[in-house]
Amino acid sequence: MKTIWKFTTEIEDTPRLMLPVGARILSCAPDRPGQTFNLWAEVDNGVPREERRFRVIGTGHPLDNVGAFIGTIQDPPFVWHIYEEAQ
Repeated sequence: MKTIWKFTTEIEDTPRLMLPVGARILSCAPDRPGQTFNLWAEVDNGVPREERRFRVIGTGHPLDNVGAFIGTIQDPPFVWHIYEEAQ
């Protein structure tokens, strides 16, 4: 059965999360200002988990091969742009 789960991770350069295989990221938002943010994903409850890697890029910072754009988090005075690295 598919449901939506919330995942919380640190605001750091390359956070990693264990998500159910095939999870589809829906959105992101700040959680604890300057410390953590949340991702919401559509998941299948009955499947194993896999590690997924993300990138947190500040406005004005260089973009190298960052992956797929997930969303933007406004965390005054900072603005973070969240990408998922290619698997």
